[in-house]
Amino acid sequence: MIVVILCGLSLALLSGVTYLVVRRVRSRRLGYPDSALEPIGPPIEEIAVSLRQLLQRHDRYARSDDRVLRLRRMSELESVINLRAAQAALALDVPHPAWQLYGELDREHLRLLLFALVAAGLVLPTAVALMAPDGRR
Repeated sequence: MIVVILCGLSLALLSGVTYLVVRRVRSRRLGYPDSALEPIGPPIEEIAVSLRQLLQRHDRYARSDDRVLRLRRMSELESVINLRAAQAALALDVPHPAWQLYGELDREHLRLLLFALVAAGLVLPTAVALMAPDGRR
């Protein structure tokens, strides 16, 4: 009984290893590494839509008269915008030294990163408060 189970397990292990070897040989024959087979992050279209929605929501909160709402929501919303902007920069190969050094950006560096993304071809609403040239809220 134990011999049958061990034979079955060894056969399963052998077939799994064979599958991985065949996959690696095929990927090298086609000329791309194994890591190129799977995407790194979400599609750029999804990132762009999310970033546009977040910037518009940020603009509504920034222009709101409700100070409590602004204080509570703005910092967490800017953190999410930071994350999406970083994903977009990675997807579009937009270098940003401050982001690479500090992780989460302050408002001015985030603004510069957003403008770099627009310069790289990402369509973002530039009439929002976060992207205002004078830095107003």
